[in-house]
Amino acid sequence: MVNKARICLMFMLLMGMLGCRSLESADAVPRTPSLTENAPAVTSPATTTPVAITTPPLGPENYGLETLDEAILVLVLGGARIIAIDPLEGTQHEIDNLPNIMRTGRRPVSPNGQWLVYVTISDTEMVDREYALVFLELMTGVSTTYSVPPVSGEMFGFFNNEYVLLPVLENNTTRVLWLFDVFQGTHTVVQEPFPYWMSGVSPEGNYLYIADEAGYIGEQVDLMSGSITGSPPVNLTSDPLRERQALWSPDGSKIVVLAEDPAQDAASPPCYCLERTDTAYILDVVSGDRHEITLPQYALLVAFSPDGSQFMYHDFGKCEACAADKPICILNVETRQSECIEPQGRFPKWSPTGEKLAFIQAFSEGQRLFIHNLRTNTSQIFYETEETNLLPLWVRLRPANDP
Repeated sequence: MVNKARICLMFMLLMGMLGCRSLESADAVPRTPSLTENAPAVTSPATTTPVAITTPPLGPENYGLETLDEAILVLVLGGARIIAIDPLEGTQHEIDNLPNIMRTGRRPVSPNGQWLVYVTISDTEMVDREYALVFLELMTGVSTTYSVPPVSGEMFGFFNNEYVLLPVLENNTTRVLWLFDVFQGTHTVVQEPFPYWMSGVSPEGNYLYIADEAGYIGEQVDLMSGSITGSPPVNLTSDPLRERQALWSPDGSKIVVLAEDPAQDAASPPCYCLERTDTAYILDVVSGDRHEITLPQYALLVAFSPDGSQFMYHDFGKCEACAADKPICILNVETRQSECIEPQGRFPKWSPTGEKLAFIQAFSEGQRLFIHNLRTNTSQIFYETEETNLLPLWVRLRPANDP
């Protein structure tokens, strides 16, 4: 049997494809035990273990970002540079001579907009690979690199302004979850062993993961919640379904869950690059109530809006053209209705206010960066290149109330 979860994860990390479908309201289904009843307080790591630190490579110290309130960072995956774009004026600043950008996570930028974290790999040919964690200080262009074990599974990224969640393969045998201290270059093991898939962290320090160590198609799988404090995991679901995707709202009050029904596998086989959605619902973390929603059969959750009132998802259609641009859709949590924008694209990112989106679109000679205004429903091209491996990030570099 093909290790389907790993194939799916690779596609999800490398592609952004979106779609829409009208969503219908539904009555709440039976209550799930409240997560907040078991949520421990966040504490600093009690113990840390040093890791090797390499000489920090220094970038340009005043390259333009110090004058911006917001910026769209266009990462060249597999390359050594970042193009920073002013979303108001369209002016561009380049950060180069960086360690190669090989992998990012769901939250690669710290909440205060000061740091970008990514993984660099010394050998892309799978021979004697050496992994390192790179922290780039966005206002100065200075980067610091820490040697780490192989990064295994999805790197979530920043939990807060001081710590990064990182799944690694210790001794090339055991997958564990690290809580990495940005300023000390040290880590604490939060969970050992740790399953393959993680998808969100609440403000209280609880993280979501799928309890499917093997990653194979087959039986029922539950959605779990662990804690950065190392307290015992909490089982969020115990139904006959195979939970496969989940998103935690920014305030930690809601979780969007997508699941497969194993009984439907024979009639509708899973997609080769994405799990099938037979059931989708919004879980209220406080009450435990579930509110069903309708999503496309092959949907991929993207991200909640900054205020948690909406979330984006991708539509893979009939499991075709996984690497192609797709419609981008936004679902309103309160009304459970969705709308799609034009043009199509991939890797959509919310602006800090939630009023605009940045996304990439392919064309015959390369890729473009679009900014879409949700208020006016208009899109504008802000950057165009012959390169075909771009990833946008929209970051606020200083608080909105700064002068």
